[in-house]
Amino acid sequence: MVLVAKPHRRQGIATALLEHCIAHLRNAGLVPVLDATPAGREVYRPLGFHDGWPITRWRRVASEAAVLDAAVPSSIEIRSLRDDDWPQVSSLDSSAFGADRLPLLRRLHARAARFACVAMGSARVEGYLLGRDGRNATQVGPIIAHDAATASALLAHALARIDGPVLLDVLDRHACLAPLLTAAGFAVERSYTRMTLGRDTTFGDAGLTAAIAGPELG
Repeated sequence: MVLVAKPHRRQGIATALLEHCIAHLRNAGLVPVLDATPAGREVYRPLGFHDGWPITRWRRVASEAAVLDAAVPSSIEIRSLRDDDWPQVSSLDSSAFGADRLPLLRRLHARAARFACVAMGSARVEGYLLGRDGRNATQVGPIIAHDAATASALLAHALARIDGPVLLDVLDRHACLAPLLTAAGFAVERSYTRMTLGRDTTFGDAGLTAAIAGPELG
């Protein structure tokens, strides 16, 4: 996160901070990746960052559980995530995210096990959903699934188990989720873009990733 106090903006402070971080990451042999707000995007593009995934944050402020009208595919069972699901969940997530983050996934499950779920097909995990409780809202994500119908079914399962405000960071390419969220009382809060330095493509698979875990977790 890069924040500059209002009286000191437009003085190159954000750029200087980014250049320091970029140098540190490159010296370690790593590729800098970030999720940029529209204002931040204008800072990052001249530094060599390329646009990747457009993402929209959706928020529901109602206090009651959100109801999403999404049918479960006939070949899929949506159920709570179990310990023996982790090998398949981790493998699917690595394909979607572009790296192994099993410790993070386990931590998210521990924070919100009541709505963490998987979509089971006849022979494999077809998708999963995790999230976490926050001070002001419950963040739902990541949502990883092989198809849009499965992603929608996972989201419906989770939202039925969450009271209070909900946040969701959805990749714009999964446009089919927008009317479902609108009907369930969600509204767009803001947009941002996942950007990668020196690469025309991001890591991971946007086709599998319906929603991220939030810009702070990826």
